[in-house]
Amino acid sequence: MATVHSALTDLLDPLGDCMTPEVARKVVQLRASADANSRMQLLASKSTAGTLTEDEREEYEACVSAGTFIAILQAKARRRSGLMDARLRAQVRDRAGGRCEYCRIHEDDDPFFTFPIDHVIAQQHGGATTLDNLCLSCFRCNAHKGPNLASVDPATAMTAQLFHPRRDSWDEHFQWDGPVLVGNTPTGRATIRCLAINHPDAVILRELLIAEGRFPG
Repeated sequence: MATVHSALTDLLDPLGDCMTPEVARKVVQLRASADANSRMQLLASKSTAGTLTEDEREEYEACVSAGTFIAILQAKARRRSGLMDARLRAQVRDRAGGRCEYCRIHEDDDPFFTFPIDHVIAQQHGGATTLDNLCLSCFRCNAHKGPNLASVDPATAMTAQLFHPRRDSWDEHFQWDGPVLVGNTPTGRATIRCLAINHPDAVILRELLIAEGRFPG
């Protein structure tokens, strides 16, 4: 059965790749009609009672197979649509503990705007809307990062990959010197530069939070 499922998902990959974000959103929102739902409820009840006729059993099994096919297609469409359901957003926030996964400021300490969910690898580069490609970000880090995947390490003038919260260890690449974030590696330094993490306004905010005993936390 696993082989059949894998073959089906592989067959649907090209179809999913052909969808524009707008088409993908429409596919995600597809729902059976009220009549179709009523019919399925009836067939389900008769199946439980063991009273399905042979024709009804064939109809029921065909509908179940069709529903599974559509569900797989919708799962692929969600990756293309960029839609993010509330449960996924909550998982990202809970995993981050309410902190920006780049500069580590807590959303309670920068509460005016709700922190956005960031695609680590941007959608325009093929990044998926899945838990392993999402992180919590403050608006400053999100705005400066944009779709960038790399930047220049100011210490070496060489290009370096940006910090990837799902793959990299924060403590390996960064350390605090009071309110100023210091990069320990090319990736750390390039990330600090690209995301403007040591912008004077951000440093002032962190100084105030440190004085209150609220940062780094």
